Amino acid sequence: MKKYIYPLLLVILIVGIISFFWSKKETWSTYTNSNLGYTVEYPASLTHVFTPQDQSSSTTIYKDTPSTGKRITISVLRAHGTSIPEWLGGSFKTEQYKKITVAGGDAYVSKETSNLGDTLIQLIQGKALYQIFTVNLSQSETSHIVNSFKIDFVPENP
Repeated sequence: MKKYIYPLLLVILIVGIISFFWSKKETWSTYTNSNLGYTVEYPASLTHVFTPQDQSSSTTIYKDTPSTGKRITISVLRAHGTSIPEWLGGSFKTEQYKKITVAGGDAYVSKETSNLGDTLIQLIQGKALYQIFTVNLSQSETSHIVNSFKIDFVPENP
């Protein structure tokens, strides 16, 4: 009986160590754009936040370079319409978009991009069109980003 206890304890220890490291959850950081009035959580592994010096309407959060690897780009533009279908006009095809709720408003996910591992989410609040574009992020990471996106105020002239 004793000869089985040590190997059994060793197996339990190894399984415990593996599951501890395997189940490490992603940690999240928060980015607030006080000029454009939004807050979003993003994976802490993305260590760089780039907003052009002119405080333009676009921010990219990334790890190594803003053009490769995992990244999030959030743009706030002047909306031409009060909804995404109205803004896109004749080019809006219901079958190309999935309707979701983001920051309390109707948002649309482009099905074309989500099939490629990249996701484009668009919503209109007031005079602002918000676009959240995620690249090379998992579905659960993208869901967390979308669910954490909050609009603190809508800019008058984005």
